[in-house]
Amino acid sequence: MKTQFVSTGAITVALSLLLGTPFVHADQPKLAEPSAEQLAFADMELGAFYHFGMSTFTGEVHGLGRGKPSAFNPARLDTRQWLSGAVGLRAKYATLTARHEDGFCLWPTDTTDYSVKNAPWKHGKGDVVGDFVAACREVGIAPCLYYSPAFDAHHLFKATDKPRWGEWNIPKYWDRMSKEEFAAFKERELAQVTELLRRYRPAYIWCDHNLAGAPSAPRMQELMRAVTSRIMELDPKCLVHGPHTWGTGSERGSVVYPLWNAVNTVDGTLLTRPRVTRKNTNATSEFGLLETGVNTGHPFGRFWRPRESVTDRPFGSGRWFWNDNSIRGVQSGEQLVDEFYYRTVGFGANLMINFAPNKSGLVPDVQIINARAFGEALAKRFAKPVGQTADVSVGDTVTVSWEKPSAVREVVLMENIVHGQKVASYQLEAWVNNSWQALIPRNAPGFRSRKPAGYETIGHKKIDRVAPVTTTKVRFRCLKAVAKPVEIRSMKVFGE
Repeated sequence: MKTQFVSTGAITVALSLLLGTPFVHADQPKLAEPSAEQLAFADMELGAFYHFGMSTFTGEVHGLGRGKPSAFNPARLDTRQWLSGAVGLRAKYATLTARHEDGFCLWPTDTTDYSVKNAPWKHGKGDVVGDFVAACREVGIAPCLYYSPAFDAHHLFKATDKPRWGEWNIPKYWDRMSKEEFAAFKERELAQVTELLRRYRPAYIWCDHNLAGAPSAPRMQELMRAVTSRIMELDPKCLVHGPHTWGTGSERGSVVYPLWNAVNTVDGTLLTRPRVTRKNTNATSEFGLLETGVNTGHPFGRFWRPRESVTDRPFGSGRWFWNDNSIRGVQSGEQLVDEFYYRTVGFGANLMINFAPNKSGLVPDVQIINARAFGEALAKRFAKPVGQTADVSVGDTVTVSWEKPSAVREVVLMENIVHGQKVASYQLEAWVNNSWQALIPRNAPGFRSRKPAGYETIGHKKIDRVAPVTTTKVRFRCLKAVAKPVEIRSMKVFGE
């Protein structure tokens, strides 16, 4: 059995892909389509991540919930200073670790004593989440919150436990709770996420480890599903990392390519992980790969999940929370764009870059400087196309022309994904010596991979850097599509 594609000649071409369990589809299958909120999320493209909490003061990353509230006392905390980094980056959304894995809450919750309410900071009257959300709204950035359902070390582990990272889901920690204890644990998690939704109205809840409950720990699965369902019930428009968005398989700021936003899930329901569709055969691939399975999505997947790459690498060096050794020096904005933007947004995913406020409660100046350099380089590079389309183009061919010959270096394509993702293979060509000549793809500087990604999926956006060719006209041709008509939302051509 083979996956069906529609060729540009309107003939159904059987193309076998190594995309897991294959299916046979009609010439015009029903494709998964994004919600209005998912479309808006894709258009935001860039986000800022703020890891701040008890781990800032204990030096841990995956804290065990044993840091004392008395340790939390940032003398100069200023969320508006934090957001200057997001503004410089030109981010459209920002996410704060409202409660990381240690269980310490950055808002004055009524559900536990393990929160800022019992910290010396502002004499227990402070609210980091409230300050952060207000600062986001002041500068026009969508406020989002990180929350890790079930990964609540302070309430899960005992003082005598010595768990290592990755053992949060071991059944013994869940099974030892009595029925009543588990009910109380679950109720606390549900109450906390209810507080976050009702008090702060975030646009997005970044649920860490969501949908990842081990089958051997059914209580953990039950809790994660309950929390996710509660969020969707309280605010159907609030996106949730898991059922509504998904990661890219890497925390290095890179994406698996080709990339389909549609996915099939493990058990065919919304509240489970995507089914792995291609085995990881090259762990050093430039286009991904953190997990043991590379999830490229599936063209006929049932659920739409835009991808998001989260990384601490542009402004840090392998630590999410602040650490003396985790801050990189001043970076070249051009280099940062080449190394991170092209490998994520340039392949159709969002990119969320981490900032690490220090113990005093400020983002280090060098991270603000680097964010501004990134944003300025990005704006400069894509400010002046030599030619572009004016509206959505329907059909297999799109041509952009201009008057003065220019050495073309990049083509930026956006698919009109309102009706699903369709393009599976395409060609770019330039008009040279009275004929169409194929444009040769090449990697942006900073890519370690020798082989360019090529012309396959587009999705929300695909940025193709090409070997320079002097011309006045560039053409896009769709070679294979999973459904018709092909719709190109935008095509922009950039010269040297």
